[in-house]
Amino acid sequence: MHKPLIEICELTKTFPSAGFDKVLAVDNVSLKINTGESVGLVGESGSGKSTIGLLISKLIPVSSGRICFEGQDITHLPERKMRALRSDIQIVFQDPWGSINPRFPIGRTISEPLLLHTALNSAEREKEIKILADRVQLPKSTLERYPHELSGGQLQRVSIARAIASKPRFLIMDEPTSSLDLSVRAGILELLNDIRRDTGLTLLLISHDLDTVELMTERLVVLYLGRVVEQGRTSDVLLNPVHPYTQTLISSNLPPDPSVILKRLKATGEIPSPLNLPKGCLFGSRCPLFKADCAINSPAFAELGHSVDMSAKHLAACNRVQDSSYKIL
Repeated sequence: MHKPLIEICELTKTFPSAGFDKVLAVDNVSLKINTGESVGLVGESGSGKSTIGLLISKLIPVSSGRICFEGQDITHLPERKMRALRSDIQIVFQDPWGSINPRFPIGRTISEPLLLHTALNSAEREKEIKILADRVQLPKSTLERYPHELSGGQLQRVSIARAIASKPRFLIMDEPTSSLDLSVRAGILELLNDIRRDTGLTLLLISHDLDTVELMTERLVVLYLGRVVEQGRTSDVLLNPVHPYTQTLISSNLPPDPSVILKRLKATGEIPSPLNLPKGCLFGSRCPLFKADCAINSPAFAELGHSVDMSAKHLAACNRVQDSSYKIL
């Protein structure tokens, strides 16, 4: 058995709040990502998706749990030693306007990883910058321009060029197309697929866009209030959603064909406060299948079907999985 490229075990992250309260953003999440695999992380705003991306990339410290990169525990690795691994682990943020230095011309922005993580001289860096610009389909003229002179789609291509400059093995994409219109989005996704095909890049795609996730990933993890509630092959989860929360997510997705008859499942009630999470199932207050035991028993994962590949097992954490009436869509 090959070791997974990325493995997180019982990862937990809390943030301080007013007084002595703490916000539980990520709660006991475990996940393995194999080399060359593309994994999607979905859930509504506040589910902990972006926090997990920041934890894996070591941009914020963990509260508890473990992060391993190719078998090496990097959870508490000193920044001096972590810097050597940053060329292998890169992230593309959701907001290119906020993640690109407005005072740097685009060429310098792309060159930063080359300065930090390679031994290329000035002439070699200039050549590599032009290759990267061509790779992400940016006109050479943009290299002398500043961020405010570029469109959102162009800036996201700059972010991708910067991220792949150091030839990373693992790339985290945090909502890479959420601020882009449909035609620009299609171009960015096509570019990412081309890069993955050519380089064998391992990808974690954080998104709320189920169509993008279906197109780009092989495996899917669904988060709710910082916990994993369902996971499995992307096709299994999207075609046969088991957890009621997953079903509400899928039923809220708008298809491009306006003639499609939608079968809606709405999550009613209020989302629990992360400052005071309830016992039992976190989705209980909004779930149409709620029963008394859901408020007491925290659901364990149940396997749906059988898979030889442990990482591809379809699992759901719901007390109603064994009920004959659990399927509501």
